[in-house]
Amino acid sequence: MIYLRPIPDPVHKKNHTLMVTKTTDYQITDKATSKTITTPISVVEMNTGLDKEGYMHAKSPAVIPTEVVETIYRHLEFKMVCAHYGEVINERLLSFLIQYYPTKMNELLKKDFMQLRNDLSDIIKSDERLYSIERLNTSKSRKTFRQLFAQFIEDRNIYTHGSFVYRTNDDKLLVHFIDKQSGKYTYSEVNSDIMQSFEELYHFLKSILAELRELVGKLDREKRNGPN
Repeated sequence: MIYLRPIPDPVHKKNHTLMVTKTTDYQITDKATSKTITTPISVVEMNTGLDKEGYMHAKSPAVIPTEVVETIYRHLEFKMVCAHYGEVINERLLSFLIQYYPTKMNELLKKDFMQLRNDLSDIIKSDERLYSIERLNTSKSRKTFRQLFAQFIEDRNIYTHGSFVYRTNDDKLLVHFIDKQSGKYTYSEVNSDIMQSFEELYHFLKSILAELRELVGKLDREKRNGPN
């Protein structure tokens, strides 16, 4: 599958100073769980040129347009959905690993999401019995699965823990986060195609985890009782 990731923003990548003068807290409630999150959104308008010192400045619009607020709420919904999707995949992954390593439950419970993913990656690399799953039946498809799983966790962390900046000049919503590789703050664009791609990846991973759990359960039963 083709997975779309956050797009690095070239304006902020130039390391110009960005002066944000208006930040508003927005709240949204998950209808299913009644959980409410509050997150600050910075709304900025950037000058097209640089000042004599080479800095790019920004100013906040006096009134935030209704369509901007609606866009902000759509992204807040996405932020909440990302947290939920991450919890579901983490739980399904942990459940499979406990099934696969029944004597290592206490050890597995102490691991974080990416560490659990690494354990699954090792299993996928070594257990040829799992290659009967159609979407894992080639070395390329297995490598893609491992990479996509890692990207899902990385992007889930960005969307869930990052902060949002809405830029009125080009109607872009940017997520502001610390890049783990560089250790520096960075900005990336998140659009509707990227959000849809993340949701599709969630369903892709969930379905393969379900297939893995079903197959390993079948293999365990056959080991105990013999094939039907």
